[in-house]
Amino acid sequence: MRRSFMNLSCAVAAVFMFLGVVSCVRGDSKGKGVASTVASSPVFRLDDTLCDVVPNRLLLEGLSFHSEEYVYRHSNDSTDPTKVPQESAFYCTITGHESGDDNPSSLLIAYAPGGLLSVDSGHLFSDIEAEGHDRLVLDGIEGRGYMWAHDDGISVAWLYPDNHALQVELVYNHFSGHTYGPKSLEGMKALVREMIPAIPPVANGPNLRRTEVP
Repeated sequence: MRRSFMNLSCAVAAVFMFLGVVSCVRGDSKGKGVASTVASSPVFRLDDTLCDVVPNRLLLEGLSFHSEEYVYRHSNDSTDPTKVPQESAFYCTITGHESGDDNPSSLLIAYAPGGLLSVDSGHLFSDIEAEGHDRLVLDGIEGRGYMWAHDDGISVAWLYPDNHALQVELVYNHFSGHTYGPKSLEGMKALVREMIPAIPPVANGPNLRRTEVP
């Protein structure tokens, strides 16, 4: 089952406030596009961890995803550091290529309070629960979630006990009917198992303005 809001396109960049990272073509604020194909070969990231929370090794091993660049930010809007839960948010976009494929892919990550799935236009976790997707079972991880494959992507939605929600989208940018099989789903499961407990401490820490690497 594919949600209508999975038609992620250039509008995703506006949601994340990350211009030029997730788009059909890269362009400047005046609308000048740069062709998506370039003469030089892509330079893949060798960092152990991307966006402070994403194990690069799991991207490679489980999803055959070679990262090229990423941009992220996080904030904690709670004025009282002892408040539980903290009202914190985290956003990350990683762009790259999958092995043997010239078309770009993106990994979109959004963590927000109030059960909000904020990769897209602000749906709630409860919207996902009503759709009948397969449960994502992660032993030893608090919360509940769902994971499903669809045309051109894999989606994950997770609700933490404090009502923060995590949305993760692996998106094949050209929307060509690209499909992901069981191996990719297992790879995504292994990836989010590591990310789910790692994100809240980072989001609850000092604010980080939009940071782009490289």
